[in-house]
Amino acid sequence: MAANTDNQPATKGDLKELARTTKGDLAAVKGDIAVVKNDLAAVKTELKGDTAGLRTELKAAIAGLRTELKADIADVRSELATVKTDLKELDKKIERVYISQVQADSRLDQKLDKVMEKLDKFYSDLMSAFEKTIFKGEKYDQKASTHADMLIGHTDRLANHESRITLLETKKQSLSS
Repeated sequence: MAANTDNQPATKGDLKELARTTKGDLAAVKGDIAVVKNDLAAVKTELKGDTAGLRTELKAAIAGLRTELKADIADVRSELATVKTDLKELDKKIERVYISQVQADSRLDQKLDKVMEKLDKFYSDLMSAFEKTIFKGEKYDQKASTHADMLIGHTDRLANHESRITLLETKKQSLSS
């Protein structure tokens, strides 16, 4: 077979050789296609197996997550119930403390009222005693003034008596002489 160049036309021999090599190449390509088909079938089977395995694993994982989630939700609900119970108890305690505070305030108000009554009575008694003391002081002032007047009167009388006695004695001496 002669070398074919682009400038020369192909001969029958060239065409037969080309057909033979092409048939051989075609058979090789068909063989390669069959191998690729087999490989694709194997990959497809493997992928189906992997996909089925993944599905099973995913379903198991989802089921596990659901179980965990349900358990977590149950735990949260349980804790919420506990918190609600604690809140109710806390509300009761707060109410008891409030009632106790109100009662203590009431007792304190009563004690304050008693203390104020005692202070009012003490003030009244103190003012009454003060007024009595002032009244007594005024009486003593009046008595002192009256006694002073009496003493002045007595002192004047004594002075008059002395002058009278002196006069009488002088008269008596003058009469006796």
